[in-house]
Amino acid sequence: MSQLIPTNFHLRNFNKYVKLDLPASEAGNITFIGENAVGKTTLANCFFPMLIDGAISTPSFNPAKGIDKLNQNGNPRNSARDTRNFESILLGWGAGAMKVRTGYSYLNLRSELRQIIIGLGATRVVGDTKKPTWWFVVNSSQTEQEINLITTDDEGKGLSKEAFIAANDSLSDQLLVFDRAVDYREYAATKIYGFSDGETLGKLANTYRLLASPILTAGNAKFTPIRESLKNAQEGIDDDLIIKVANSQREVNRMNGILEHLKAGQKRLQKIKNEIFWRNLNHLDEILLNPYTEYFNDFSNEQIKFDQAQIKIEELNSNLNSTNSELKTIDSQLDQLRFKKAEQKSIEELKHQYSEQIKIQEQQLLTYDNQSSQLNKLQKEKESLTKQLSDFEYTEKEIKNDQLDLKEKLKSLNLTMLNKLLDESDFSKFELGGYLRQLKDSLHRYQSLTSSISGLSQSIDVVNEIKVQMGNQIDVRLQGPLSGRAHNHLKQDNSDIHDAGAAKIAQQHLNLKQKQEQILFNNSDLKAIIKEPELLNTLESIAKSLKTSLENLSVTLNQEKQVKNSIDANQQQIEELKEQIIPDFNVEETKNKINELKNNLTELKFDHELDQKLAETSSSHETLLDQQQVIIRQINDERSEMNTAKLQMSRAEQKLKVLNAMIELNLKNLRPYFPTDLKMENVDDILSFVKTHRVEVKNNNFAELTSNISHLIHHNNQNGIDRNALDTLFEERGHGEIASQMRQQRSKTENDITVVAFDLNQAYKFLKEDEAGVIKALETLKTGNDVSQKAFEAAAINRITEQYNVIEEYNQILSLGVENSQSIKLKVQLTPATVSEDVIKEACDINLTERPALEAEIKRRLKRLANNTELADDDDTFNEQAKELLDTRQWSNFQIFIKRRQNNEDEYEEVDDKFVQSGGSGAEKAQAMVLPLLLVPKMLLQQANLSDAPYLVMFDEFADKLDPETAKSFAQTISHFGFSFIATMPNGAQNKILADGVENIVYEITAPKEQNDGKYHQNFVHPALIWH
Repeated sequence: MSQLIPTNFHLRNFNKYVKLDLPASEAGNITFIGENAVGKTTLANCFFPMLIDGAISTPSFNPAKGIDKLNQNGNPRNSARDTRNFESILLGWGAGAMKVRTGYSYLNLRSELRQIIIGLGATRVVGDTKKPTWWFVVNSSQTEQEINLITTDDEGKGLSKEAFIAANDSLSDQLLVFDRAVDYREYAATKIYGFSDGETLGKLANTYRLLASPILTAGNAKFTPIRESLKNAQEGIDDDLIIKVANSQREVNRMNGILEHLKAGQKRLQKIKNEIFWRNLNHLDEILLNPYTEYFNDFSNEQIKFDQAQIKIEELNSNLNSTNSELKTIDSQLDQLRFKKAEQKSIEELKHQYSEQIKIQEQQLLTYDNQSSQLNKLQKEKESLTKQLSDFEYTEKEIKNDQLDLKEKLKSLNLTMLNKLLDESDFSKFELGGYLRQLKDSLHRYQSLTSSISGLSQSIDVVNEIKVQMGNQIDVRLQGPLSGRAHNHLKQDNSDIHDAGAAKIAQQHLNLKQKQEQILFNNSDLKAIIKEPELLNTLESIAKSLKTSLENLSVTLNQEKQVKNSIDANQQQIEELKEQIIPDFNVEETKNKINELKNNLTELKFDHELDQKLAETSSSHETLLDQQQVIIRQINDERSEMNTAKLQMSRAEQKLKVLNAMIELNLKNLRPYFPTDLKMENVDDILSFVKTHRVEVKNNNFAELTSNISHLIHHNNQNGIDRNALDTLFEERGHGEIASQMRQQRSKTENDITVVAFDLNQAYKFLKEDEAGVIKALETLKTGNDVSQKAFEAAAINRITEQYNVIEEYNQILSLGVENSQSIKLKVQLTPATVSEDVIKEACDINLTERPALEAEIKRRLKRLANNTELADDDDTFNEQAKELLDTRQWSNFQIFIKRRQNNEDEYEEVDDKFVQSGGSGAEKAQAMVLPLLLVPKMLLQQANLSDAPYLVMFDEFADKLDPETAKSFAQTISHFGFSFIATMPNGAQNKILADGVENIVYEITAPKEQNDGKYHQNFVHPALIWH
């Protein structure tokens, strides 16, 4: 016996049996026959597939509904559609089913190396929620003497788990007991079969369940899942190796992603730099450069006028000089004589008048200067107050918006009572604290009642326990024929007293429950708080925020009121001051008049020879004076023209100085954003540059700059993602300060230009340095990745070679049971599916040293992973995608071909969904479904590391669609595959299983004569046939 094969099947107090021991044939085969509904399948299900993986859910005891779940490897789950369950299997069914039972099912297996017992025990009480179940394995290297396993006491009753362990203490560490089916499955998978984990055994058990189901031969099942199961049952490349090469590629992928992000970040920074440069130039051109050009042109025009007037004056001055030389002395003397003549009459009076006039004029000038200064000061105060008012009004708006958000948060909690209060109250005066205090008080009272109710429930349990204990003591104390009446009365009194006590406690329990319901009725929101306690923390947080918001609003409104009052007072002062200022007051004229009066006052002198001097000079003076006045008038006209030009030049020059300073300041701020190799040092440089690049400057509208900067820093797409967001990139690269600056203030204003809040050139330098480091790391990773790819390629060659080489072995096994050329024949073929034939040919040719097609295919699939940046941050999806792309089992497809009875020897047709559902005969469809599916456990079991792993399958209604000869051939094929089997058949069909070389023992199951009397009756099992 090279494999573990069944030797004995045992039941103790299980199903329709109290004690059942069924030896199997030497080959481990066993068959159950009997009338319909006698329990053949149920008896088989007491062992198979339940003891394979330990699953006691309903799929282990009911025919499969479909084959869609064939490839699952998890534990099967209970289904409400299934009619039989573990409890009915253990207790029996019908009117005679037991109410309480502890039973065992176990199976002996033996090989040349060891002896194994697998089984389970369970206790079931109808109506009890506790369902104790324990699984066990006996693993012994003793193969000669059969292991004696004790599962019942001396009276034949099933042992509890603890008693079972104690009774078999002699087995020592050979006996292992498990409380969970999953632990049993894991042990069986690794220690009995030699699988790497329990998942493979789970997949094997699921395949066994389907093989044991009549659905395969019913004609309505699909074949596609079987074909996929054949593919997945092959031994694949180790997941660790796939994940290793995938992770290696993923690291390359991640580095490529980082490199891509760094390059994209540099492009964005350069774009931001260009945006800042060109759009700020657009703005400077509009607000500074254009006005500068206009004032410069005005200055040049006035300069021309000034120069022309100066030339004319020089010519007139030449003429005037000759006249003035003659008039100079006479004119001066005559002027003085005339003034002195007028002043001599009352020189003192004139001095007083001049002094008073000078005083009045100077006082007016001083008053006007003070009033102008005060008015400017008041106007600046008004501007400052107006800005303060705007800031307070903005703050008020923000606070009210926050309050609306808080109200919406409260509404979103869906608390009925709270929403009603919100609808009926002014939210700005809403007292959320009072509502919370009321809610907490109700919650506290409710929880106190809950604690009391829990205590009363425990008290009821204690009373009932005491009643039972007292009743037991009465039974012990009052025994014998003379104690019968007292015994009954005391039993009744004990019951009445304790029941009355329990009833009183129950009434208190009910009263407390009613109080709880009243609390819930009085406060409709309490149910939600009890259901979601975290809501209370949310309400407290919102209440705290609301209180702070209301306090801030009150402070802001008071500040607004104070500022408004200050503005009104300021405006009133301005109006009063304007009324006091002299209208149309001319400062220059007043100053000139003062100077004139002072000069006049200084020139007041006494001259006694004045009349004589005046008479002597008057005659000559008159002639020259006329000539002089003509020339002076001409000179004054030209000088007036020159002064006007000079004034305009001065004004333009002042404007140009201011604009020049502003331009150079903005130029300095804009310099970090200049294009490479661009030099602009002064106003002339920037004017020349803008003139040369007029189209670019005009097309870059300054108004779009702020939004463009924000967009380039971080702008989510329609899925809410910006994979190249600069703030995220800098944070990920360890430059948190720059990332923080980007998030807090995307852009800022420096004088008249808009720039970013961070050092853009430094940020660009960081990314450039990071890029160099990533490129270097990527080169190292690619070297390691090449090594991983070589290891994967070797594994792929090994697995593909094994997959294709084993096909010949499978076809040989399928042909062994064929008696003649007229028999139904099957063959298996593996063909490339997602790869080219060259890839498979290269992998299967062990003599090749170069495999370009295979290497290209592996690189192509890894490249798909590398280029898919969406997988860079998703571990699970990346690993699943890697397994899907790199699992060589998925590179080829299984094809099953069948030679029908009437076809020629080499005339095969492919088996597909259409064939098994409508194309073939019953026998053809049965073999086309079952035999290929039998390859699945064969493939799975070939992956077992233990050489004696058991091969055991079950067939319900064995070969019901086959004629006797085909059925015998089918049995031989099963044997050639190396499987032992459990089969069920109706009476009279057992000759179908009597195949040459397939040893078997057939047991007939008969039902008891009495079944409907409400009592438990056993089925009868006896050997009907032994075949060698």
